[in-house]
Amino acid sequence: MKEMKFKNILVILLVLVLAGGGIFAATTVALRLTGTVAPVTSLSISTPTTDFGVFTEAAVVDTLVATIIETSNSASGFTVTLTTSNGTTSGLLSEAGGDSIPYSIKYNGVPVSFASGTFEVTNTADFSKSSAFKAITVSYDIADITELNFGTYTDTLTFVIATQ
Repeated sequence: MKEMKFKNILVILLVLVLAGGGIFAATTVALRLTGTVAPVTSLSISTPTTDFGVFTEAAVVDTLVATIIETSNSASGFTVTLTTSNGTTSGLLSEAGGDSIPYSIKYNGVPVSFASGTFEVTNTADFSKSSAFKAITVSYDIADITELNFGTYTDTLTFVIATQ
């Protein structure tokens, strides 16, 4: 009988300890909330193809050919580089027969040089929360149209954005 009383007391104590857990609850608790912002680094272009039409003997100066939209949420900034498929020191509109029309380009008003093959048109070490719109203008001068082969003259400009 003593053994049974002891077991009953033990069961009662166990029930009280389990049921009374709230008695020993903390007065402060913490809830951690987390989330992630994905990286955004992109370029878009207003006009992916510019057709100058039929060339004539003329000097064309700073003609707007497109607008690039630079977007990045990198706190360390970003770079935008530009390469041409034809030129090495300037842009070249080339045709299949080997003739070419040299041209110059400005990115947001800054002259571009392809001396090293690639030109860094944007380098920002600061964080911008909005997109930047950059104008691309082209200039060329054709003095004597009869010195050029007839045909289509082309060049491809490639822009690349990268976080720093």
